[in-house]
Amino acid sequence: MGELIKVGSAGTGAMAGQDAPDEIWDVAAGFGLKRTAKHSARQLTAEMITSADLVISATKEHRAQVARLDPKSASYSFTLNQFARLISHQSASFVPLTSDPLLALRDVVAEVARNRGAFAPPADGASDDVSDPYRLSVSDYQRAGEQISESVDTIVKELRASLQGGSAQ
Repeated sequence: MGELIKVGSAGTGAMAGQDAPDEIWDVAAGFGLKRTAKHSARQLTAEMITSADLVISATKEHRAQVARLDPKSASYSFTLNQFARLISHQSASFVPLTSDPLLALRDVVAEVARNRGAFAPPADGASDDVSDPYRLSVSDYQRAGEQISESVDTIVKELRASLQGGSAQ
């Protein structure tokens, strides 16, 4: 699936050109990721948003900032945890309308967006947000890493299942 998806990263309040804090790289190593000299922060732009098929943010506030940059993005922007929660509720009967993998992925995003209001949000509301560990303890970075890993695993599993003709449930 990696060949189909182009992933980019940008921040709503990025310190452009800066590397991620050492704590992020320390925690990332525990998830099998290696520090790369190629990484540097960049500021999110309206052009990045309009060229995307799916925009994932860490928090609802970040998602609101995305929508302020491009109001049309509200239909294809989600928090990471929200997208994982919603895609996991996707109907087992949903089958993309095309056999073209890229178009099928777009169908999945559109289906998740259509069903956004069909499922009650989490009672605490905050669980759709990834906790922000910035300037906190290593255990806070670890907790955020675990949240991200769990949501990404859910999304990948469900996307694979959708491309193979049904939900992973």
